[in-house]
Amino acid sequence: TAGDLLASPQTPATPPRTAMSEALRADLGELLLDGSMVPDVLRVVFHSILFHRLLAPVERGEVETALGTYVTVVAPELDVIVNEKIAEISKQLTKEASKRCKVVVALYDVIQTARFIGTSEEKKYFEMWDMTVELYPSAPSNSGEADARLQMARELVRRTVDRILEFVCANKNHLPQ
Repeated sequence: TAGDLLASPQTPATPPRTAMSEALRADLGELLLDGSMVPDVLRVVFHSILFHRLLAPVERGEVETALGTYVTVVAPELDVIVNEKIAEISKQLTKEASKRCKVVVALYDVIQTARFIGTSEEKKYFEMWDMTVELYPSAPSNSGEADARLQMARELVRRTVDRILEFVCANKNHLPQ
């Protein structure tokens, strides 16, 4: 199993329609955040999806953030990819006037197909996780507002992880063998 983390400031960046036509979609909704919270929130969301959907044995880890303690996949090569994508998304959010970015986590299986001459590989997408990340229009004006936003972010992450778990538990029949 492999996956793509795709981001686009206006429309969801998605694989070609033929490649994703059979993919099951999960909508995680809108994540309204302070810019400083984006890396931690996305790390929690990405790792929660990957931990529950990677179809190979994974080592469980935990990450502690200001948002709480959450599960991670312990895999240095995966951390590099996740961190690169988080940096790309954070950069897009600060560049865009709307401070809004569509994000898709696309999971696929690589299928080897025998051809007349050699073999070919094809990505068969089985799940697409959609979300919109949006920044607050302004920084908090005081520590009380900052604390309130942190509390709202904690609740948002908890609800998002709950949505991930509900989707994972309810949808297993479409997973590649």
